[in-house]
Amino acid sequence: MNNNMLGLWLRWSWRDLRDRWLQVFAIALIIALGTGVYTGLSSSSPWRQQANDDSYGLLNMYDLRAMSPDNSFIEQDVLLEAIRSIPNADAILDVDTRLIYPTQVDASDGEQTILVPGRVIGVNVQDGGPLVNKIYTTAGRPFDAIDDGASIVALEHNFANHYGLEPGANVTISGGHTLEVASVGIGPEYFIVMTDEGGLMAEANFAALFVPMQTAQAMAGREGLVNEAILTLADGADVAAIRSQIADVVQETADTGLTFMLPIDDRVYHWAYEDIDNDQVMFNIITALFLAGAAFAAFNLVNRMIESQRRQIGINMALGVPARVIMIRPLLVSLQIAVLGVTFGLLLGLALSQAFAGLFTEFVAMPMFETPFQIGTFLQGAALGIIIPFVATLPPVWRAVRVEPIEAIRTGHGVGDGSGLAPMLANVPVPGKTFSQIPVRNLLRQPRRTLMTVLGIGMAITVIIVVGGLIDSLLRTLEIGQEEIALDTPDRIMVDLDFVYPIDSEVVSGVVDALSTGAVEPGLRVGGHLQHNGETLDMMIDLIPANGALYQPTLRAGDYPGNQTEVIISNKAALDMGVGVGDTVILSHPYRSGLMSFVMVETEMTVAGIHNIPYRFQMFMNLDQADVMGLGGMVNNVQVIPADGFTVGQVQRELFDMQGIASAQPMTVMITAMDDIMEDFLGILYIVIIAGLLMAFLIAYNTTSINMDDRTREIATMFAFGVPIRRVTRMASVENMLTGIMATVVGIGIGIFAVNRILDMVMNLTMPDLYLTQALSPGTLLMAVIVGVVLAAAVPVLHIRKMAKMDIPSALRVQE
Repeated sequence: MNNNMLGLWLRWSWRDLRDRWLQVFAIALIIALGTGVYTGLSSSSPWRQQANDDSYGLLNMYDLRAMSPDNSFIEQDVLLEAIRSIPNADAILDVDTRLIYPTQVDASDGEQTILVPGRVIGVNVQDGGPLVNKIYTTAGRPFDAIDDGASIVALEHNFANHYGLEPGANVTISGGHTLEVASVGIGPEYFIVMTDEGGLMAEANFAALFVPMQTAQAMAGREGLVNEAILTLADGADVAAIRSQIADVVQETADTGLTFMLPIDDRVYHWAYEDIDNDQVMFNIITALFLAGAAFAAFNLVNRMIESQRRQIGINMALGVPARVIMIRPLLVSLQIAVLGVTFGLLLGLALSQAFAGLFTEFVAMPMFETPFQIGTFLQGAALGIIIPFVATLPPVWRAVRVEPIEAIRTGHGVGDGSGLAPMLANVPVPGKTFSQIPVRNLLRQPRRTLMTVLGIGMAITVIIVVGGLIDSLLRTLEIGQEEIALDTPDRIMVDLDFVYPIDSEVVSGVVDALSTGAVEPGLRVGGHLQHNGETLDMMIDLIPANGALYQPTLRAGDYPGNQTEVIISNKAALDMGVGVGDTVILSHPYRSGLMSFVMVETEMTVAGIHNIPYRFQMFMNLDQADVMGLGGMVNNVQVIPADGFTVGQVQRELFDMQGIASAQPMTVMITAMDDIMEDFLGILYIVIIAGLLMAFLIAYNTTSINMDDRTREIATMFAFGVPIRRVTRMASVENMLTGIMATVVGIGIGIFAVNRILDMVMNLTMPDLYLTQALSPGTLLMAVIVGVVLAAAVPVLHIRKMAKMDIPSALRVQE
């Protein structure tokens, strides 16, 4: 093709673009939404992957974590010597010991009351330590060897940032110990704050305190003792052999069992990496929906252009012009629309990528996070934005050049339109007069256009249903969790003790006799693992009194434990392990072997019941079964109801200063924290809803414009016979409303199916400990109806001005 011919085709295609610039702009914006979402959000995936690698590397995240059972301690020197004596010791690069225990934290100042549960993490500060799981200082000064034993603390960054706490402030922990904030820092296990009870992004309700080792030991009364070691290993080290060797030598020298964790077992680490791929699946789904809508809209526009150029196409074919040459003009229009949309989309993608980066860094505290331009992602987005809409226009173009030339050349009103499915109504009684029947007949006259519009708007509705459905499902799951945990005692407080004590000890009696406490129920909480057919799940085991007055979990199947070897597990655990009531499982749990030492033992248990709490790790046993753990007559927590006239806060304040109290927190504190987090996530939802609303509007506007152009002579005829503009507008609105109803039904149906698949395939990987209940709130459905039906029905109002200016005589002339 020479330059003159190319110039001719470009001039023709540009003329076509100018003639329909509003419709062209609408489709370009839809393409821009699709490519913008893909390039903007997908750019975050390589950023996050690199940030994970860099941040965990910088802080020297452990390769192996060895922990003594709950309430068990080992002499620090004995543990270090045991680890260094194993046969594979040369594969160990660095090793640190830690002392970790729960506490209550009072960080109140003159302006705000801050009383939250927390965790003391005693770390090595000698020789430049900690060597493993380092602390990245964001404010203040890092620890030094001279700080060992000093009353100072490095506050976890998320907690300090949430409350605006800075170096120089003071915090007080259980037992009346006051610590000065020397620094604020980020630890690799706290890029986001997750608690043992399942709390996610719980910085408002949980404080991690990094303190020098000797300081932690002195405050806990555990001088010289630790309860875990963390190691980094050489590349290619035999991890299984090392953990086995450490377990054997510690059992032999300290008479204590150990449990082990790999980085992937850490919930924050698991989330940091797994969530990248899962989020990318979501980005791909949303992108596909937007680009599908653009493809349907482009199909309608090009099909209308071809109908208006029938005579020109017929003449070209009669003159012997090859079909492939005739196809160039409409395909050039399609290509230029796609390029225009991609250009807008890439600009939108740049803005979205930076906005998402800002949102990510607000939620996740990482020491390393860079945002280089992702040229590969943007090239992929550009290719998708051009190819998909372009390919969608091939069928109408190909169909146009396959008719006989004489058929294409014939002129006259309605030539080539056909009657579609309208004859179906010929013998079907339709209520109403002629003007009431016209909207239905118009939809059936152009079934292909109607279908493309329904699918296009349906994609916008699907976006809203998918995102809204996921949020609704998570909110409903948390609501179920709150209901099941609170039951009839929503103001119940869990008071955790700092060790296991006899049920008649002074520590327990102090809680029972406190002025602010009413009804109380002692219990036990330990960690363990549940095994069945090769599947192993982490468990938080609550031993509660049989027929307890304060709390008994609701059962969905089975009964409460009646003997020493029965347990109640969650429905999620039962599903993941493939067990039911009456099946046998293996419970790995601590067994007290000495005053300060525990070993892990395995006991066969029968599943007596399945409870309704949606957290997989939650497991219950009868407190009378404590003998299985060597803890008969011992407790480490007390559930409390405030006495009449006292509040939860007053109970927390009175218990704060008591010896032996680690923490006191409302049972619903995790739900409250998640509600606050969901408010931030709802902002993302609103952005997606606005994008879906815009997409639905653009498709409805595009289709309405095409219909108005296509039916110019019909509208002019009605005006000539005195039909008012309002009636013509009403008919167009009814037609759009019917289209919107069909699109809404399609969108809701596809959206519900997509939500179900995402919950099963994606969210189970991102949140493996949650049994997510699929839900769709009335608010989400109402939003879908508003976008799909109300908005579509309102679009014809925008064409009133154009109809009012119509030149009726010119419009009545039959011409191509």
